[in-house]
Amino acid sequence: MTAAETKITELEVIVSADEDITIAKGLIPTAFTAAEETDTNLLTTLNAIDGMAATGITLTLESSNANIADDGTITYTNVQVVGDVIVKINKAPGTEQTAVVAVTVPAATPIMQNGDLLDADSGYGFTGVLYKKTNGKIYYNQVDASGRWDEEILIGIATVGSLAIDSDDKPHVAYVTTAGAIGYSMYDGSEWTEIDMIESNNSGICSKPDIAVDSNGFAHITYTDTKGNIGDYTDSPDIMYATNTSGDFVKTLIFRGYLDYYGGADRYAEYFNKGSKITVDSSANYFIATYKYQYQTWMNGNDKQYSVVVYSNLGTGSIGGTSTDDIYDLKSNNNNVIALYKQSIFKTSELTVGGTTISFTNTTELTGSSVSSVVTDSTDVVVGGISSTKLQTLYNGVSTVYDDIVVKGTTVSIVNVNGTFYAVYTDNSDGNIKMVEIE
Repeated sequence: MTAAETKITELEVIVSADEDITIAKGLIPTAFTAAEETDTNLLTTLNAIDGMAATGITLTLESSNANIADDGTITYTNVQVVGDVIVKINKAPGTEQTAVVAVTVPAATPIMQNGDLLDADSGYGFTGVLYKKTNGKIYYNQVDASGRWDEEILIGIATVGSLAIDSDDKPHVAYVTTAGAIGYSMYDGSEWTEIDMIESNNSGICSKPDIAVDSNGFAHITYTDTKGNIGDYTDSPDIMYATNTSGDFVKTLIFRGYLDYYGGADRYAEYFNKGSKITVDSSANYFIATYKYQYQTWMNGNDKQYSVVVYSNLGTGSIGGTSTDDIYDLKSNNNNVIALYKQSIFKTSELTVGGTTISFTNTTELTGSSVSSVVTDSTDVVVGGISSTKLQTLYNGVSTVYDDIVVKGTTVSIVNVNGTFYAVYTDNSDGNIKMVEIE
């Protein structure tokens, strides 16, 4: 072939390539909106356009859209992103043409988390939740402010647990193991730690854990031990306290359950059968509250007393009540400690320390069928509960009932995310864990 013939052949190839490129360019849209369900790669989508394969062209990308990579990968985030992508169309050397596509990548569809809520707490910009499933296991997951969930983490085989998130946004979990111990684990920033076992003092059964963390990230756990203390005429469940501030968990007996017999009709007993709650203030002082039933008999008489009692490294306190009373939650902000309890009716009180005496002050009476959680920012006090199966919140005692929300179970957790209060609950209609802003 002569040089002239070669030149003609090359021109024919270029002309043919230009024709194919023109056809391909005409097939490329000027604007495109990705669909999360079907579109994962923009190059794949463009190459799949009817007629594109017949042109024999090669497409490459140069993207200025933050959610479109140069290899075409589409990333869906919690916000919509709009930006241009330059499509380079080639078939033969020297034949490249370009097309500009305005690509819209919509916000990702929030993935709902299914499970029965056990507890919730907030970190910076997110809410962590602990929940159980019908398989007899508990899990941790967290959701950001846009409603986007992370990946759920299996904690263990259990149905009861408590959650606290520390000031470094690390979650800590305490739960009841199948062996009747209290299991503890926390996320250290890269992985969940091995389970620490807090076992009964005397081969009993541990239950009803509640956890708080101090400003240094140490865990403080209260729980019930059926044999925390032994040797009484009749042993009864005890309220315990365990903390890892010194490294390993150290256990302390807080309230001793027992019955003493003095002969004849003379008996005296203290029972703590409804579990306990704990919080730690900003000075690392811990407060533990529980329900106490005191019973005494003697010849031709007896006496029964009921109270909510508080123990702290700062002192002790109590408030009298009835047989139906209970303690539901303790929370603190700075050195402001709030108790949520029942004294004939539901109430919140600030726990005020004077000397070594803890008093129930600034009491607010509450309405509703049940309550389960309280949070304070040192100014406002917000309670979560239920009114005849409907979600109820009480903002400084003022009730709001959400008639369109039926709660599954009885747990409603209040969290404060970056200054905004939310109620966290499991929706009875679909079994999903949801949040509603409290206004």
